[in-house]
Amino acid sequence: MAIALVSNVGTSGASTSTTAAIDTTGATLLVANIAGFTAAMSDSKGNTWTALTPAGTNAHSTLYYAANPGVGPGHTFTFTGSGVACALQVQAFSGVALSPFDQQSGTGGGTAATGQNPGSITASVPNELFVSGYQKENGSADVYSVSSSFIITDQSPFQSGVKFGGALAYKIASGSEDPFWIDNHGTTGRNGATMATFLPDTGAVVQPVIFVIT
Repeated sequence: MAIALVSNVGTSGASTSTTAAIDTTGATLLVANIAGFTAAMSDSKGNTWTALTPAGTNAHSTLYYAANPGVGPGHTFTFTGSGVACALQVQAFSGVALSPFDQQSGTGGGTAATGQNPGSITASVPNELFVSGYQKENGSADVYSVSSSFIITDQSPFQSGVKFGGALAYKIASGSEDPFWIDNHGTTGRNGATMATFLPDTGAVVQPVIFVIT
């Protein structure tokens, strides 16, 4: 079964914020990026979210995932905190293994206007899911882009006194990837980029051993 994006959504704000509702029916993996200060991740289906290692100084890009999740229509996602100044992006995928997490990378703390890359990861198997998140401290009218044919699903620019900028992108790949994030204005400011890979569902079925007693 090939990995496919089922749906995506985002939200942002100075404190606790909840996304619009989406239909995640058929998804076997949920991935989220919280760009900003440390916040708690939750959703309306009561899934358990695993946080990966943050990338960044002061504020961060932090990837979260929920494996084999509860899904369906009316699905919302929430980051919780006071003054956390976050941008949240969420992706739902089908065709991902039930125990999907493989590898992660992250780079942060720089203030370069040119952007940031997370660090290279090489797929363990063909057609893995690569997901990369980004966080930017400055550039109120920024539009983010990313290299290596990654597809951005949601992004939200920095808003002074309200929230950090953030974006989330994905790619299905079989080799090595290290996408480079950049903003359109080239504004300086602390940034961080994260990446994680998730294994595809191979569809393998373990056949039972049958003993014949005579």
